[in-house]
Amino acid sequence: MKKAILAAVAATAALGVGIVLAQGGSSTPPASHDSHGMNTPESTKTLPMVLPSSTPTYHGDVRPILEANCAGCHMPGGIAPFSLRDADLAKRMAPDIAAAVSSGHMPPWMPGPDSPPLQNERRLTPRQIGTLVAWAKAGAPLGDPAKAAAVPKPNVVAVRADMTLTMPKAYAPDEKLTDDYRCFVLDPGLKKDRFVTGYDILPNVGAQVHHVILYQVSADVREEALAKNGQDGRDGWTCFGGPEVGGTAGLAGVIGTWTPGTVPTVFPNGTGVLMPAGGLVVMQVHYNLAAGDKPDRSAVKLQLAPEGAALDRLRLFVLAGPVEIPCDATDKSAACTRREALRAAVRKGGQGALNLSQGLLVSCGANAEDLAKQPANNVTSSCDRTVSVNREALGAILHMHTRGKAIKLILNPGKPTEKVLLDIPAWDFHWQGNYFYKTPVKLQVGDTVRLTCTWDNTRVQPQRYVIWGEGTEDEMCLGALTVR
Repeated sequence: MKKAILAAVAATAALGVGIVLAQGGSSTPPASHDSHGMNTPESTKTLPMVLPSSTPTYHGDVRPILEANCAGCHMPGGIAPFSLRDADLAKRMAPDIAAAVSSGHMPPWMPGPDSPPLQNERRLTPRQIGTLVAWAKAGAPLGDPAKAAAVPKPNVVAVRADMTLTMPKAYAPDEKLTDDYRCFVLDPGLKKDRFVTGYDILPNVGAQVHHVILYQVSADVREEALAKNGQDGRDGWTCFGGPEVGGTAGLAGVIGTWTPGTVPTVFPNGTGVLMPAGGLVVMQVHYNLAAGDKPDRSAVKLQLAPEGAALDRLRLFVLAGPVEIPCDATDKSAACTRREALRAAVRKGGQGALNLSQGLLVSCGANAEDLAKQPANNVTSSCDRTVSVNREALGAILHMHTRGKAIKLILNPGKPTEKVLLDIPAWDFHWQGNYFYKTPVKLQVGDTVRLTCTWDNTRVQPQRYVIWGEGTEDEMCLGALTVR
């Protein structure tokens, strides 16, 4: 039964990662951006720092740090509300920069220190933090541009453009929204199965595109996706938890993700993501409208293995935990009853929604009544899955919605071989990501992987009892390892 539940979760939720996990020119970030990353445990304390022995300058010391860790967002035309490549603007923002980096608020990097070493980390060293803080305290001197320190060049791997998929039409984000989550159909036109060995997602209007996720849709739900497209008179459709198409076996998985600062991705040699013949690619784009609502036509370059190539297929080892989130004990409204939550789920998703919620409890050995006894601001749920085939984990991805507080994947909990696979101690829906390890992790037959999720139901008012669902007002407890 557990295998069936996981199949349903993988398909119905489609690894609903509304990332993936953040320009204008104002010197004050808009409120909508300010909320995209504030949920960090370090925001009330100061991170360790090593202060420099001499006064830093922008050109001599600060710019290389900002370029390597911040300019992916804070650049002209980027998603962040100001550019740190502008020396004068960086000088004006120096006190805010110092506060943001010393508290851990920036750069936005959700994995906690217990996570394994990850590729492309956006985490400043104590010396880098100390340099930025000392520079701000000294009045943010610019220094001599002629003596500027060399700016490190990113280690970018070229992706061969064997296929370029572009949104069929330019889409203008809904001006009535602060954040517009939209799914678009991209048709690769494949007559035979092909392996994707790399990708490079190309946002068109960088000031508005906050993240992109590429989902594969298999041929058996192709018509469903095409029928969903444009139903509201605009290209694509509104989506939040995932592409929201397909039944228990409809969606093949995630191809890749993009957030500001992401470099092109090439999968390990000899591996690839299988893209099935007759299938589609659904591209979910999260638009943040702080910088406007200009029409966007983003695209993706795909690197493909030759037809018939024999590669190790990258797969997802999926885990899902039950979602039973109560209100404050003092709230006796009908919306705060589990019965009403189940009725609402059936109204939206039919009997299958009820079966999924109940099935997760059974497969994870949990009890709804026990979960609902927890305080509304700290509700925790977990589920274990046993490894049945020797695998090698290359990375991990985790997902909850806006009530999420913390989420963690652990290998062999409570045993001498215990290892944290990914820990997000302060969940922020707007900064999700697909994380890859610097060193793969071996999974042996009989190993246990545990997913643990924690929510705070007081973040959304008025409160209501919350169970599993794809909508903004619902929640998920979902994780996956990319394995070969």
